[in-house]
Amino acid sequence: MSWTCPKCSRVFKNNRQSHDCTFGSVTLHLSKSNAAVQEAAHYLLDYTRKLGAVQISTVKSGILVGGTANFLSIRPKKERLEIEFLLKEELTEFPVYRTFHVSKTKVAHFVSVDSTADIDAQLKA
Repeated sequence: MSWTCPKCSRVFKNNRQSHDCTFGSVTLHLSKSNAAVQEAAHYLLDYTRKLGAVQISTVKSGILVGGTANFLSIRPKKERLEIEFLLKEELTEFPVYRTFHVSKTKVAHFVSVDSTADIDAQLKA
């Protein structure tokens, strides 16, 4: 059963889940990024929308993409996007520069993207 925060309208898996209601818009988060980074972010968000019913929300630290749970986090910087995504298995090949086990069945992966050209088949998979 899910719970919707009455203040920010975000949907969570757990009742009264701890979170920060501070958020802005995708445009606001990308406002200090260069044009190539903005294009890459919009490309990635458009791609995730094609996957099915996803929810895109913004929080203080960045942009979150999820279904029943968040599976992608985008943190815009001036010259790049810092992307974190969850998988069942660990991938260590480039462009993944860091991983850690979140639980027994989930591994967080970190990738840095400078432009749309950096969003390759591996990242889309």
